[in-house]
Amino acid sequence: MEPVFRRKRNGALLLADTDEARAVLSEQRQKHYEKALPAAKVREIAVKAVLKKNGDIDNRKHLLGQFTLQFGRFRNTTFQWLLSNALGYAAYLVVSLEKDKPSEDARWLNKMALQKYLKLFPEGEEAVVMKRKERITTIPAKVVRDELSDTDDHELLDIVEKMEHDAEGDTAEANEMCVSFKFFYTKHFINPIFKNKAVHILDISKFV
Repeated sequence: MEPVFRRKRNGALLLADTDEARAVLSEQRQKHYEKALPAAKVREIAVKAVLKKNGDIDNRKHLLGQFTLQFGRFRNTTFQWLLSNALGYAAYLVVSLEKDKPSEDARWLNKMALQKYLKLFPEGEEAVVMKRKERITTIPAKVVRDELSDTDDHELLDIVEKMEHDAEGDTAEANEMCVSFKFFYTKHFINPIFKNKAVHILDISKFV
């Protein structure tokens, strides 16, 4: 019940998504926006999953491994699966947590749980160090449109995920950001993965 970490031939930790992760990502594009589950509910589901797998709920690696991600491109996948199939993205989320303000928000608590799980493994710590070194300061969601053209895909996804979060608390404000973002989206070429993500978020108003 632990993740399988992959390495390159030279021994370097492999952060790239697996084929399975890319397949899941393709499926996620077709799914509608969902609000994050409360932390207590995520834990309850994890406990049931651990018991079903004959695991030990007192083992943090077992329990946290069955927590599910409540936001983002791999929403609803377990932490164990995420570290096995999209370690780079998991490490990216943990690094991005360093700039977040503490809160009782379900997404923030979910990120904290992921951080705790990732740091239970030496490979997880190694991945965070690697991501921290390549990290470019994330541009806030409310940005000047012209600045977006120099933003990489991970930063763009950060913006969209922030828009998801804002939609939970203030639909009108989120819709305004979506309109601004759509202006940029229609003017510039973006990675196909992000294009689909952008379209998905721009339709949020249908589901909140």
